[in-house]
Amino acid sequence: MQSNVNDSQRVVGILGFGYSASYFAKLLLKNGIKVWGTTSSTQKCNIYKDIKLISFDSIEVPSYIKKSTGLLVSIPPEENQDLVLARYAEQIISTAINISWIGYLSSTSVYGDHGGNWVDESSTCSPTYLRSISRLKIEQQWLEFALEHKLPLTVFRLSSIYGPHRSAIEKVHNRKSVTIARTGHLISRIHVIDIARALYLSFKKPNTNEIYNLSDDHPENTVVIDNYAAELLNVPPLKVINYNSLNSTQTIRGFYQDFKQVSAQKIKTSLGLNLKFPTYKNGLNHCYNEFFEKNSRPY
Repeated sequence: MQSNVNDSQRVVGILGFGYSASYFAKLLLKNGIKVWGTTSSTQKCNIYKDIKLISFDSIEVPSYIKKSTGLLVSIPPEENQDLVLARYAEQIISTAINISWIGYLSSTSVYGDHGGNWVDESSTCSPTYLRSISRLKIEQQWLEFALEHKLPLTVFRLSSIYGPHRSAIEKVHNRKSVTIARTGHLISRIHVIDIARALYLSFKKPNTNEIYNLSDDHPENTVVIDNYAAELLNVPPLKVINYNSLNSTQTIRGFYQDFKQVSAQKIKTSLGLNLKFPTYKNGLNHCYNEFFEKNSRPY
């Protein structure tokens, strides 16, 4: 592990350059750290001029892994397997001496249903639907892989992600959706900027084989959040559909099936994370301002 490397000498590879990863990349670049990543989007290649973006299947990937001092894995499981381990495990093992940090993005859905009680990183994981079961399985594979090869892995379990241009503001503005109501059901969320900040703190102070929840301090009902977005936009609330009226085969039903409140206290005490957006109101106010700037005015 390289603890004495200057930021200007660090190179972070992002395997799966998605929404959350892009905010982490911006923070790394701001601090003089070089970034490369994999993507299937040619549009992203045109947008992120300071980042070398290549295809996941590119013959260049092994050479980029070799010169990396950190890796973020944000590709979800596919057909119950991890694509990164399946394709690039040997390259990561051979580069272990150079890597000071590996972050793996998972989901708080691995906890399953806890009847509305608070969960933390020590809580039992009993995922209830296939995608979450797969998430937990891949998490465990990464932890075992890291332990076997002495790799500095940190797993991040993310609550429902929102942020600029991907929030209840856009949902209400576009009016192509409805609000699902389930009595007493609260959902934990995390603003994408706080995800990036948490990842950066971990990158700067790696803790091997740790698991951290990423969530804000105020789990809330979806109806309340969507109505607050409508209030900011000064438009009528979305139509409300009762959870019990959803067809059992509808994918959206799974999102409301589990009931838990996610605590992120561990990352605050361990790494000193101070949430910039501790509540949905803080976060949606920011999203509204970003929306307003992008569109000049909402209507």
